[in-house]
Amino acid sequence: MRSGTRSARESVEESLQKIATGDHEIHAFLEVLADQALERADEIDRVVASGSDPGPLAGVPVALKDNLCTTGIPTTCSSKILEGWRPPYDATVVERLRAEGIRHIAMISGDRRSVAERIGREIGVDRVYAEQSPEDKLEVVRRIGADPALRPVIMVGDGVNDAPALAIADLGIAMGAAGATVSSETADAVITVDRVDRVADAVHAGRRGLYIARQSVLTGMGLSITAMAVAAAGYLPPIAGALFQEVIDLAVILNALRALRG
Repeated sequence: MRSGTRSARESVEESLQKIATGDHEIHAFLEVLADQALERADEIDRVVASGSDPGPLAGVPVALKDNLCTTGIPTTCSSKILEGWRPPYDATVVERLRAEGIRHIAMISGDRRSVAERIGREIGVDRVYAEQSPEDKLEVVRRIGADPALRPVIMVGDGVNDAPALAIADLGIAMGAAGATVSSETADAVITVDRVDRVADAVHAGRRGLYIARQSVLTGMGLSITAMAVAAAGYLPPIAGALFQEVIDLAVILNALRALRG
């Protein structure tokens, strides 16, 4: 673990302490939740210490928040969990998306403004929309989509509250489909793990695949038209022309297979 970086266990312990001392109504619930949270935090610390990416395990703060919200505890209480340790890949996702040509990146959150804006600053988004209801999220996506300079709009969501916004976006991406059936059915694409860095991977794969497809089509058409012009001028016999066309088709197919390499 990097020097000066708090461990997952330390962050979870601090968050649980804040909630337990400030919100007595959920103290009893936290006694049940704490053991599970700390056990998962220890597992994250072991993975990070080994130099590996904790992947889905990095969702301890998010998992805690979800557990708190499903019990009817106010979001303002559960949001305190997010003040702790953050997954190591969060800070690089925005940079990777910008490198892929994404011009404007916004974070739409139902959490309280202080938490959402702090996280937004850390990861470097262009704008933060905090304390947003499902209707508010829908309006934000609609308003962004109305600006021609910002289209097409990609919406990424991981819950039922995000389903309406996912539906009206030019491209809706649902995260962690196992826990969000409605959003996954509404979205155009589904990422089956709760890792936001996979969004950057998906955008990269999509752009690269589209580039290779266009390259293959244009190259194949260009070579075929050239061969037809040569054949029409009498310089390419029919049999040779047929064989040359097969060579063109094979070259286009092999070029398209480059998309499989990621």
